[in-house]
Amino acid sequence: MELGVRELVTFLGMAVSVGASLSIVKTKLQAVIEQLGDLETRLRQLDRETDQQEVVLQTHEQKLDVISSMLAPKEREARAREVATIKAELHTVTRDLEVIKKMHNGEHK
Repeated sequence: MELGVRELVTFLGMAVSVGASLSIVKTKLQAVIEQLGDLETRLRQLDRETDQQEVVLQTHEQKLDVISSMLAPKEREARAREVATIKAELHTVTRDLEVIKKMHNGEHK
C-alpha cells in the first residue's frame, strides 16, 4: 500500500488540524486554570470572612446571654428583695443612730 500525494496532503491537513485544535485546547485550558485559581482565592477570602463573622456572632451571643441572665425576672426579683432588705436595714441603722445622737447631745430618753 503506497501513499500518494492525495493521501499525503490529506494526512498533513489532518495533522495540522489536530495541532491547531490542540493549541486551542491548551489556550482555553490555561484560561480555565487561571479562573480556577482566581475562584479559589475568592473562596478562601470568603471563608476567612465567614470565620470572622462567626466569631463576632458568637461573641454577641455570649454578651446577649449574660445580659439576658442579668435581666431575667428571677434575677430582678432576687435583686429587688436584696435592695428592700438593705433599705430596711439602713432605715433601722439610721433610726438607731438618731437615738444615739440624742443620747449624747444631753437628751437621754
